[in-house]
Amino acid sequence: MSDHQAAERWLKNHGRPIDKALLDFEKNGDSTPILDALSPYRNSDGGFGHALEPDIRLDQSSVIATTVALQLLNRCQADDALSLVQGAMTYMRSNYNAAAKTWAIVPPAVVEAAHAPWWEPKELSEYLLNPRAEIVGYMYQWPGYFDDNLRNELTNDVFELVCAADSMEMHDLLVVERMVHTRAFPRAKYKDAVERFYALAESTISTDPAEWSEYGLTPLTVIKDPHNPLAARLKKPVLENLKYLSRIQQADGSWAPRWSWFGHYEDEWPEAERDIRSMITADALCLLRRFEHYT
Repeated sequence: MSDHQAAERWLKNHGRPIDKALLDFEKNGDSTPILDALSPYRNSDGGFGHALEPDIRLDQSSVIATTVALQLLNRCQADDALSLVQGAMTYMRSNYNAAAKTWAIVPPAVVEAAHAPWWEPKELSEYLLNPRAEIVGYMYQWPGYFDDNLRNELTNDVFELVCAADSMEMHDLLVVERMVHTRAFPRAKYKDAVERFYALAESTISTDPAEWSEYGLTPLTVIKDPHNPLAARLKKPVLENLKYLSRIQQADGSWAPRWSWFGHYEDEWPEAERDIRSMITADALCLLRRFEHYT
């Protein structure tokens, strides 16, 4: 079994305020600490930066860091009257590329700060699922920032790619999963396409414990809640993954990342690694709480 007390002690002593606030929210449902902890990551343009996504140490706003903020705001059911939501969605509207029908996930300035080697600017054609699908979900959750016709068109574009695919890259799958499980997303309206996505997810998620030590799609990387329909479809692997998660807890109580920067930015990596460890430890504790009675 995992040592929850040791993990919480580590988080208290070494964790980021945002990760401590997330765990508190899981325990007591109070979203105020999350909102307070998010504010320092916000910029004047409404977007988020300042290493909220710890693999990017850029202070400037980025779409990827702003989606991380929106994930947290969606989790705590933030109302769109909240300035944090308004700013983030306005930032997304300002950074939408109408010609490419998507968003650049990182700005060109990302190269000016320490970052993981995979966070280099790419052609916009690389971003047709990630981050587009996730942002489409937030267009349903907090409407009014984008035209409904555009939102519907982008939804159809995303599902056209999903339905044509024989397999999905892991990050593409994760953003589509966030889209279809955004609270306000009309899953019934897109029932057939959502079912196709679930089938792809079942075939893509690794169910072999021997593969879980590597960076990839474990069941719990995708299935964050026992109410997720995939939890019933992959019940045995989810239960095995919960046991595995407990086994790999570190002696100090934390959980360690399954990736590194491969020697890039060696001076900045220790701080980034600590932030990543904080994020992962909070996520592990939240998962273990949510699945505590899952049998």
